[in-house]
Amino acid sequence: MQLNFQERTALLELLPAKEDYAGMKEIRRARETLAISGEEVKKYGEKQEDGNYRISFAKTVGAIKEIPMGEWLTEKIRDLLRKKNEKHDLEDKYMSLFEKFVVNYQQY
Repeated sequence: MQLNFQERTALLELLPAKEDYAGMKEIRRARETLAISGEEVKKYGEKQEDGNYRISFAKTVGAIKEIPMGEWLTEKIRDLLRKKNEKHDLEDKYMSLFEKFVVNYQQY
């Protein structure tokens, strides 16, 4: 699945912190893949006075990364997004993810 920078960060927030053993292994792999790399931080970030970097989302426009998604993880994400929608708890940051995983989703 091709995800932009903002979608990756939103998905990191959406993924649950608790699951069964097999699920946590999938989630851990996903978090590692979705994580912002040191190279990306330097490319899209601005170095602060304290030496840390602050990501400029304006610089990340068009930055797409192919994220491999297994069937279990894809269905988990779809379920989480659908539940948020049903509870009227869908936030703006999840809108494009909802469109990709629920509205326009096509299984290959």
